[in-house]
Formats: sequence, structure tokens, C-alpha cells
Amino acid sequence: KWPTWISRLPIAEVVVMDGSLRFKNRDSDMAWGLRKVEGHLVHPVLEGGGGNYRFKLEGQNEADAPGQFSLDLTLDKWDLPLSLNGEWAFRKWPMEGLARFVSATTDVQVTSGHLDLKTQLICKNDWLTASHLVDISDFKVEVSPRRKQLLGLPVKQFKDMMDIPSLSFVVPMNGSIHDPHVGIASSV
Repeated sequence: KWPTWISRLPIAEVVVMDGSLRFKNRDSDMAWGLRKVEGHLVHPVLEGGGGNYRFKLEGQNEADAPGQFSLDLTLDKWDLPLSLNGEWAFRKWPMEGLARFVSATTDVQVTSGHLDLKTQLICKNDWLTASHLVDISDFKVEVSPRRKQLLGLPVKQFKDMMDIPSLSFVVPMNGSIHDPHVGIASSV
């Protein structure tokens, strides 16, 4: 459970402006981040102490390449079990830096591509239901000349398969907030 004193804090709003947020991958030592982060955490004070907490966050890709991020969540109460709803989105996110952050391999390099990801979620009493709409455009990879095959395919065939002008799919998610099932297999 959350400490009870959190719900008693007399704070109605928290604002973050012109901030930055940075993550570092422990396996690849690569960094990924947001700049120009602006966020608001608002708790409307209603009669009887009721009301929701609303958290909004927006930012841009840390690199010079375009890419925007937004998050808008409404939390029913600052207590467990968790109940919230909202959405987050990546728009026109450059995939080169994101791929380097996620994977330490140097045999396959993403050379171009953009990601649009929109996730809508609802969590009631720790039960999560979410839908991730994924749009990938202008995706291309380069493969190390020392590789002859990847995923059991000749390199040329693999590169041709990874030359993706446009691809859209939905990834469902549901289950306990602590260990939800991600429906990647059904999307593939």
C-alpha cells in the first residue's frame, strides 16, 4: 500500500517545465532521452476530499531529429489497488536512436525509420487492459559485411524483408498490472 501521508499532502498541482529526462541501458551503455519536458500533476480538491489525480507529460526527442512524446493519465485514487486510465503516444519518433538504445548488437543497424505508437489503457483494481497501435514507416537496416545470415535468412533477403515503407499493427495487453500478458504473437 502507498503510505497514507501521500494522500494528505496539501499539494494541488506539480509542474515541470523545460526539463529533460534520460535513460541509460545497462547492457549497451547507450542513452535515450527527452528534452523540453513539461509535466503537470493536478489533484482537484472536491468536497469530501474526492477527486482524481491527472498527470500530463509532454516532451521531444533528446536528439536533433524530430519526435514527440505525450502522456495523459488519470488516477482514481492515490492508493492500491491501482485504478487509472489514459494514453501515451510517440509521434514521428526516429527509430535509429531508439534501436541503438534497445539493442547492443552492432551486426544490424537501423539506418532510417519512424515510429508512431499510441497506447490506450484502463486499469481497474490492478487489472490492466491496453491496446498499442504501432505504425512504422520508412524503415531500413544495414547489416555487417561479416554476417552471411540472420534469422536463418541470407543477408540480402533479410535486408529486403526489413525494407518497410509502411506497417501498422495492434498489440493487445491484459492481465494483472504486475505481470500483464502482451499479445505480440497475435499481432504477428
